Amino acid sequence: MLNFSDKDRKLYTVFAFDNDRYYTDSLLELNKEQYLWLSLRSSHDHVWFLSVQENKKIDIMCFDDKPTNVELKSRKKLLGLKDPFEWFKEQSKQNGSQAFVMDKDSFRNLFSKKYCTVSDLQNITIVLVLRPKISDLIEILFEDYPLISPYSKYIEDLRKATDKDIIFKLCNTYSMDCFFTQTFTRERLRNLLMYVMFADKKKALSAKYTEHMAVYLEYYLNNKNMQWEDNYSILKSIPLNKIITCRDIKKALYDNDTWKSFEEKVRYIYSLDSSDAEKAVRLYAEEKGLFLRTDNIIFMSPISNSNNEYYLSSEPSRYNIKTDDIPKSIKKYVFESYERLYRRAMTESGLDENEKCVEKLTELITTFCNIRQTDHTLSKFEKYFRYLICIDKCTDSLYKNEDEAEKDIRVIDSYLKAVNDLFEHMTDWDNIKNDEAEKILEDMDRHFCKGTDRELINKAIDSCNVLIRTNTPKTTPFSCVSAKVPKLDGKWGKLV
Repeated sequence: MLNFSDKDRKLYTVFAFDNDRYYTDSLLELNKEQYLWLSLRSSHDHVWFLSVQENKKIDIMCFDDKPTNVELKSRKKLLGLKDPFEWFKEQSKQNGSQAFVMDKDSFRNLFSKKYCTVSDLQNITIVLVLRPKISDLIEILFEDYPLISPYSKYIEDLRKATDKDIIFKLCNTYSMDCFFTQTFTRERLRNLLMYVMFADKKKALSAKYTEHMAVYLEYYLNNKNMQWEDNYSILKSIPLNKIITCRDIKKALYDNDTWKSFEEKVRYIYSLDSSDAEKAVRLYAEEKGLFLRTDNIIFMSPISNSNNEYYLSSEPSRYNIKTDDIPKSIKKYVFESYERLYRRAMTESGLDENEKCVEKLTELITTFCNIRQTDHTLSKFEKYFRYLICIDKCTDSLYKNEDEAEKDIRVIDSYLKAVNDLFEHMTDWDNIKNDEAEKILEDMDRHFCKGTDRELINKAIDSCNVLIRTNTPKTTPFSCVSAKVPKLDGKWGKLV
């Protein structure tokens, strides 16, 4: 449950999907309003849900004080008031602590034309419920409300934002007064699994694996590379560009085939260490060569003109790529690159982008999407995965100043040209020269992937070029093999 017990905090922000579901320790399935009511009721005497209309009418909803174990019954009433704000201030004089839950529009209608600060609230707590959308967050924070003063750090950082992941960072940095209900915590997943098992007697036989299931599911949902490795066994019914909710997971687990494959996976993990679920899952990840995040990802729906579909076009599963296909020297960086690309796709802030980086990124993604179909001769050397890393590096430069972005693009171009040239010539070299080439390639990859300074990267690239130059007949011109690039339409382009 959410903790609203801090008496010094008078304003909380909760991010929640309208249709998501929440599961308590007693295995109640709750909707958003019921979940918020139970969370607030433990620390407040009265909890009210307000919908404030522009016509000054207030729709008030509350729950019965003594809910049954089956359901929470709500009751509503409509007040027509001359001044809703004055009515609201009167409530602060009532006995007992009170919590008022409202959405963005109600908050605006109640406070936009009235001067109200946190000190005016006295025994009132306001819970501002927003959809997990970046546009909603920016919209409410950038408006001029004295009541928003606790968010001054948010506003200052947002106005100075130069980093594409600024929203993600803000969510983690200032999470003391924000709750992100769309994250997959182990406790929430454990309750969900218990609910599914108790709803189906056949699945209840799996109860002894519950903790291992919860730990595995937490890592699975927060690590794209684990989903990739397991061929999206639990998420096959969920569209790639949709932000997943617990309601989606419950629906997926109700499917008997999905549950069977899920249970078989967990049985194997259980056999690795039956007493320590955390250790067992990590042993499984180590065995598969996976690199796991340890934090729960906070996904926010991108703004309406976001290019998340374009980022997601680099989804490796669309090309039937297996983790075993990835060269060990860059496996970790491939996983990390796609994790970041996916996160950007789901948290895009819509800040001003460097045009040259956009152009280069479009070129890289287009080539990436076509390389498997048009350049089969290079699949052996996995140039494919190096394009994925270059896409990630280019997105890091999207919001840099023009000079810095140009320098990054030059390094990316030099790296890719060296890789392309090396792959082309390795097909004609003997094993000894190929061994030397692979060592140079590994060194070049290491500097480029780790993002060490440009001088070291360029030095490694120079070594590659020297090897090619000294082992290439003078009559053979240098060339750069590249995939066929289809036509693009629009700023970011659509593949046609």
